[in-house]
Amino acid sequence: MAPTSTQLLLLSPAELSYLHTSLSLHPPLRPDSRTATQFRPLTAETDILPSTNGSARICFADGTEAIVGVKAEVERTAAQPGAGEGFVDVDEEDEEGRGGKR
Repeated sequence: MAPTSTQLLLLSPAELSYLHTSLSLHPPLRPDSRTATQFRPLTAETDILPSTNGSARICFADGTEAIVGVKAEVERTAAQPGAGEGFVDVDEEDEEGRGGKR
């Protein structure tokens, strides 16, 4: 599970020293043998939520995933043709689905 803003990554002094030393090498050496510019594998899917105008899911190698859905409505007003207004509502939930933020 990847650390979130409310979690801390706790490493021992030996682990911190190893990371600092290996990442300071030229070229840097990552503990998982990836190069400095190589990303971990991920998968992406689109149009996964049926009641949205667009949706996607990204799954990272460590099991972390992000799901996003977008719904849109366009209304025309008789009072001011060509003018309109928009509203954005964001609902963010943590990876375990507990509690949302608005």
